Amino acid sequence: MRGHPGGWDRPVPGTTLDWLPTTSRQTALREESTLAATVLVADDDADILRVIEINLRLEGFEVVTARDGLDALTKAVTVSPDLVLLDVQMPSLDGYTICARIRADARLAAIPVIMVTAGYASADVEAARQAGANDFLVKPFLPTTLLDMAKAMLS
Repeated sequence: MRGHPGGWDRPVPGTTLDWLPTTSRQTALREESTLAATVLVADDDADILRVIEINLRLEGFEVVTARDGLDALTKAVTVSPDLVLLDVQMPSLDGYTICARIRADARLAAIPVIMVTAGYASADVEAARQAGANDFLVKPFLPTTLLDMAKAMLS
């Protein structure tokens, strides 16, 4: 009903969220669309890889992992994820090279990429930007920072 003091509006056809007030329904639909996203996480450190994977899964993301650069590039092509998190230093191919190759592939070029690294220097940030990264995350990081960045990239 329009004009209801609780902010109720017309239902959105075809959703199960018709009972929510308009602003809540919009928020729920936005969250629903990001939570079904697939994230490729590439890091050669098994502990960091697992922490990132667990935190993303707890938020409802589908997660595909890779332990080296070549595996990450192969999975990017075969899975075509919605978001890629790349460690900078990995065996076989570094994160910058993977990011540049993702940008060079028309099938993958639009996928957002966040570079994840233990080092932070202006040269690192510039190298990530030159490779085509959308953002840069420095280890150690809070899980909430990672999740906020991932959700922002997918919205």
